[in-house]
Amino acid sequence: MRNLIFMSLILTVFFGCEDEEASNDTSNLSLVGNWNINLEIFEGSSGCNGSPNQSLSGTLVFTEATITTSMNYMGYSYNANFDYTLNSSNNEISMSVDNSLQTFTNCFSGNDTYGACSTCGFYDSEEDAQGDYDCITCPEGYEIDVFFDDCTGYCVPNGTAQNPISSSDCVSPNEPQVGTLELNENSATIEIMMGEGDDSYCERWNLTRAD
Repeated sequence: MRNLIFMSLILTVFFGCEDEEASNDTSNLSLVGNWNINLEIFEGSSGCNGSPNQSLSGTLVFTEATITTSMNYMGYSYNANFDYTLNSSNNEISMSVDNSLQTFTNCFSGNDTYGACSTCGFYDSEEDAQGDYDCITCPEGYEIDVFFDDCTGYCVPNGTAQNPISSSDCVSPNEPQVGTLELNENSATIEIMMGEGDDSYCERWNLTRAD
């Protein structure tokens, strides 16, 4: 199962500008405001090159400390919230997403025994949607029995998981990820490699100001 960057990650990126003067002074640039986003996904380990395999669109709202996303994917929409911080010179950003705040406006049919798809189920394609093995969070009294290498799996009663996250060799998408960001007054581009080996892919966030 492939997780998109806006559902679960901690990202550190470095700003680049078009000329030497801009690269020496980014303190006047700000992410605060409303942005349109076109998110392109490139499968494989060669980076964000060629034609994207998938594309998403939507909006982002940056405050001084948070990011709110509203995205559309394969005809379905969802929202996610991030916390982020910038260093004093505006050339480094740290982002983290809270999966528990993610919501879906459309839910696929599937096994909802241990929770609705807004809190139990993390997917990026219809055929993977809302299986009972595809949970990222569980309701109180239940834990993840890991099924996938990204730490998703079944919700089972506490203490009964055969492969609990605490002893699993899975790698959560909340692990730190490093990418690049070019920030200009009215546009920004983020590129980041995700996954490992055959599951590698690159995401390119193309942002344009909406306000």
